[in-house]
Amino acid sequence: MESLEGKHSHLKQHDYRIRINALMKCAEAADEQDLNLFALQNGGQCFGRKIDENTYRKHGPSIECQGSAFVTVMIL
Repeated sequence: MESLEGKHSHLKQHDYRIRINALMKCAEAADEQDLNLFALQNGGQCFGRKIDENTYRKHGPSIECQGSAFVTVMIL
């Protein structure tokens, strides 16, 4: 996934870890760039990409993946 840091006015702050409302700012940045998948990492770092919605669910849920407090992925 490509970093969206610095590519939108909401994401110009140097230290993303202290960004207020990071989830909403990342969502808005992704939506305005017509990206339908975005993710937050490490307390506010924003990433996004365009995906085919059928591809996202192609292999179904994984029993191999373990949750992490560091990554949040959302589909718009």
